[in-house]
Amino acid sequence: MCPPSTRGSTCKLADASTAHGVQGDTAEASVVGPDVDAAGLYVGLTRGRVHNVAIVVARTDAAARECLAESMQRGTPELTMQDAVRAAQAEMRRAARERDLAPMATGPVAGPAPSAGAGRGRGI
Repeated sequence: MCPPSTRGSTCKLADASTAHGVQGDTAEASVVGPDVDAAGLYVGLTRGRVHNVAIVVARTDAAARECLAESMQRGTPELTMQDAVRAAQAEMRRAARERDLAPMATGPVAGPAPSAGAGRGRGI
């Protein structure tokens, strides 16, 4: 905690949040920590009006640049329409196979319903 005498001069209070929590918000400055994916990096680095900083932990500047580049490529790629259609078709085939392999009705086997004259003797 900052002593009251230093507040506003050498001590500044800050808030912390996740990239999901600040989406749509704007602040004076934004700091993005290591190990975020591309979406988190984008959201974090577009929140600050004055300063936007990405923290990367690495031994050299070159390694830091590589780590940052990897963060920009990390994440779930979006499907194309063709990918989505292929995935839906594969799921339909899988569901059809499961249906075909499922055991038939369980419990007592029901035959055809008895006819109206069933049960009456016919001259033996």
